[in-house]
Amino acid sequence: MPLILNMAGILVETQQNIGSVATMSTMENGGWGSDFTKIRLGGLFYLKFNEQHSLTIIPQIATRVRYSDDSVKELYFANRKTDTDSPIYYDFDRIAIVYTYNF
Repeated sequence: MPLILNMAGILVETQQNIGSVATMSTMENGGWGSDFTKIRLGGLFYLKFNEQHSLTIIPQIATRVRYSDDSVKELYFANRKTDTDSPIYYDFDRIAIVYTYNF
């Protein structure tokens, strides 16, 4: 039986504010998290069924800011306050699926 999994890997992405924005309302001071670094982690799986059909699957999780219970529903982000006891958590972010058919 041939191996269908042709390639596996790990995908890492980061995102953060830079410049003066990063110091506006830091998580350490209970602000909205201007200094927060978002980290997105995912697996990369390339499945090759035969010469014509292949499938790429990329499930991802990401870090999120945990806001305090009294400010989590604030519509304007600058009014939110970071939960200083447990400021970061991981959550499902997205899944990408790409099917390829070669003639």
